[in-house]
Order: sequence, then structure tokens, then C-alpha cells
Amino acid sequence: MDDIKSTITDLAGNVAKTSSRFLKSTKLSMALSSEEQKLKNLYIEIGKKVHEIYTYGGSLGGVFDECYARLRELDTRIKDIKREIAESRGLTACPKCGARVDRDSDFCPKCGSQLSGAAPAPTRSMVSPTYQTEPAPNAPLPAESGKACPVCGRRNGLGERFCVACGRAL
Repeated sequence: MDDIKSTITDLAGNVAKTSSRFLKSTKLSMALSSEEQKLKNLYIEIGKKVHEIYTYGGSLGGVFDECYARLRELDTRIKDIKREIAESRGLTACPKCGARVDRDSDFCPKCGSQLSGAAPAPTRSMVSPTYQTEPAPNAPLPAESGKACPVCGRRNGLGERFCVACGRAL
């Protein structure tokens, strides 16, 4: 009986030591992860400051000039690839916010900016009250596609904040 009691006591002691080590290891891992995230955030902050310096015409010299030139090349390539992807999907990018917009839209559904070649947005005085409740001739018909614009009647997508036909807030 003493052997069983001794074995259980030893086992409990080992479990307690193992649990304590595991807890300490977990706490240290979490502390390490937290400090590494702070370091990453600091790198990002430094990078943003360097980018601001170059954006406003400054320079930090040799190595930074070369890195920033590569950054601009990559940025240009990324924008070109995004533009090609959007075009292949029948989309274009809003020049103001960069959102993907259907090619046939006159206004950005995210920021309301007028897209190239669009007619100016109608004012409330330009739209008759009876027309406001009727969908535009080119509006998609299914109700599940989104809500109708209160100004021109065009039905817009569910997540859109501005009408793609007239640019008014939805």
C-alpha cells in the first residue's frame, strides 16, 4: 500500500512539474510572439516614415534610394497586374479609391467618384419625383441584387454605398 501511495505522490509531483514547465513555456512563447509583433509593427512604422520622406521628394541616400526605386517598380507592376485582372473580369479601377468597378458604371459604388466619360451626377431638381421610384431602363431587375437609388432609380449591388449610375449616396 505504501508503494502505491509513493507512486501516486511521485506521479502527482511529476505532473505538477510538467504542468508548471508547460505553463512557463506557454507564457514565454506568448511573450516572444508579442515582442516579435511589436518589432514587425516598428519595421512597418519605419517603412511608412521612409516612404513619406520619398513621397515628398526627400532622400535618405544610397541604399534607401535603391530600395525605394525597387519599391516603386514593384508598386507599378502590382498596379498593372491588378488592372489587367480587373480588365479580364470586365472591371475597371476607381481612380480615387482603387475599388473594382464594372466597366459600364459611371460612378464608383464605394466612394461615389465620377469615372472617366461619365455624365455629371443629376441633382434632385433634375429628377422628377415619379422617376425616383421607377427603376432606370438599364437597371438590373432582381430585387436581391440590391437597393434602388433614391435619385435615379438604378438598382445597385448589396454592399454598394453610392449609385453606379448617378453617384448619389445610397
